[in-house]
Amino acid sequence: MVITRAEATSAGTTDDELRRLVASGAYVRLLRGVYAEVAELGTSDEERHRLRVVAMARRSGYAASHVSAAVLHRLPVSGADLSQNVSAVDAVLSEKRRESRLVELGWIVIRIDASDLRDPARLRARVRAALDRAQRTGTRPAGRYELTPRVG
Repeated sequence: MVITRAEATSAGTTDDELRRLVASGAYVRLLRGVYAEVAELGTSDEERHRLRVVAMARRSGYAASHVSAAVLHRLPVSGADLSQNVSAVDAVLSEKRRESRLVELGWIVIRIDASDLRDPARLRARVRAALDRAQRTGTRPAGRYELTPRVG
């Protein structure tokens, strides 16, 4: 069971009792103010990741996404790196940095969202417009961009 400090204290557990539970090994601190029974930890990477995701969601109120959401719902995620939690905000910021770097190198970046996938004609038109723009300007990317594996 994952429990927050606020939940524990509202149920009558004192901070000293929480510290003793952690010190005795009965509970483990997942994040600041979020605890789990050691028996709940499990041995698989997926189960440990699931508890970290639950802890982050309980503390922050954010929803899980991508691989973390799959793990949370106990869906298979073979090959995923579960050693870190990456929030949706961090994932978006990382993608924005990657996009900015590509633009700096002279690449044309086309952002695709779910509506583009529902309307293939619109997507083709956007890609054609980008290719036409590249052909008109005659610019070529000034550098090579190596994709790095995504986390989470």
